[in-house]
Amino acid sequence: MQLVAAIAAHRDGGGVRPLRASEFGALSAALTPILRTGASHVGSSVLAACALTLLRHRTGRDTDDRVLGEIEQVVARCLAAGDEPTLGLSEPAPFGMDAVRGLRRQALAAAELAALDPALPRRCRWADLGPYRSLITADVLVDDALAPLDGAGASGRMLLETLEVFLDLAGDVRATSARLRLHRSSLYYRLDRIAALLGRDLGDGLVRLDVHLALKARRARRRTLR
Repeated sequence: MQLVAAIAAHRDGGGVRPLRASEFGALSAALTPILRTGASHVGSSVLAACALTLLRHRTGRDTDDRVLGEIEQVVARCLAAGDEPTLGLSEPAPFGMDAVRGLRRQALAAAELAALDPALPRRCRWADLGPYRSLITADVLVDDALAPLDGAGASGRMLLETLEVFLDLAGDVRATSARLRLHRSSLYYRLDRIAALLGRDLGDGLVRLDVHLALKARRARRRTLR
């Protein structure tokens, strides 16, 4: 299952705003009747500042985009003229009440941050949040962004080192090559392999920040003097 949160955003980028009474009524009347004909719809509810829709998870981004488009259209029609919603989509998880609470936090965070940060897409998945995931859970910094490199076998440690030096030096290829005593063509090969394993674009600033935070979080957890 996955959870979608739809919110109304202030036009000046100031984040989420409460739903007006007319918008609340329109959404309450329209959301479930329109969406329930879809095979993936489980249920919907409208709260003071958001609309939540629980979906059966289906593999394939095209299906996700179609369903998100339907939700977006319904919500947009119910908002005041000229206002647009931002949508947040959680990660998929097995059905269960504890899981639903976690998915709610993910979906709401994605939707609200999409309203606050213009660098994020208006249909924002939890995975799109990049470094915000670590900042939101700052008490338990996560480094799951690095898991694909951990599974890279004997070369994993070397790739992690290469990535950290590259990010520490602000993506300067010449300085990274010198620091690692590595020919530039070899560095480009490593960076291409890292990007392929991560499935992410190292030219994206938010991606760089995400993995950089994850690398530093690992170092921070190695502290013994508290």
